Amino acid sequence: MDIQLLPEAGLASHGGFPIPCGTTAPTIEKLRSLCADGNLQDFETAMDSETFDIADLHDVMMEAIQLDRVEFVSTLIFHGFLIKPSYTEKPYYAVTDADMTSWFLEHGANPNAQCEVDCTPLSYAVRNAHPSVIKLLLDSGGDVQKGQLLQYAVLRDGELEEVISLLVERGAPLNATMFQDGPTLRRFFPMSLGTALHVATEQGKTNAIRLLIQLGIDTGVKDANGDTALEWAQKWNKTEMAQLLTYLQDYQLQGMKMLMACLVRLFPYRFLENRKEVIAENFEAEYE
Repeated sequence: MDIQLLPEAGLASHGGFPIPCGTTAPTIEKLRSLCADGNLQDFETAMDSETFDIADLHDVMMEAIQLDRVEFVSTLIFHGFLIKPSYTEKPYYAVTDADMTSWFLEHGANPNAQCEVDCTPLSYAVRNAHPSVIKLLLDSGGDVQKGQLLQYAVLRDGELEEVISLLVERGAPLNATMFQDGPTLRRFFPMSLGTALHVATEQGKTNAIRLLIQLGIDTGVKDANGDTALEWAQKWNKTEMAQLLTYLQDYQLQGMKMLMACLVRLFPYRFLENRKEVIAENFEAEYE
């Protein structure tokens, strides 16, 4: 769920001219200032006495959300402010605070509401919020299949490994490329839209690269331009990233070979029987 907002510059406009509304600018500014100051008593008094159109109080609601003032949000909704879907991402600021997030969830907010580019409140949370808020959203029905979550998580500054591990543990698809399941892909063509490993490589996040490969991400998946993460690094002369990816991929391959060798030693007869079956199938296919 999401709240319609006024533009950054102030009142809504069309062709450079303000769109007339039923609330005067001084009234909107008074309510916004009372919210910013945390003066709930005067705010409630003003809401009961001033003449306004509740639909014009977008900036006041935004102020309340960004300052985590639950009582002010509740007062605005009590007076008829509508919470409804839109494509703006500003209301997602609410998910950076646990109390505000809980309040919105308790009042019917949808953690999976998608904007036009498949960004959800959960997407914003995995990019910006504390892991406890992310867990709250996941436990409240957050869908790890929506919102390009791993790609957004790679962009974090802190607790990156914890959040990525949490998302993968909850079932986030490791090898999914951005917007692979929606019409949004066409809007970004021919941008490099790849897996979380592509994003980590582009951002130079070596800790994310190591963790993703450790978790089993497929290093051979290509982005929208047909490049693997390693090929992207080589194409754009990201030498350090290319060397790290090459080393980790070789290390991963050697580990698989060692594991296979150990399994053959532990279960020689099973592998021998499987090999015989494969040889027999190939022989039959060749001479049919």
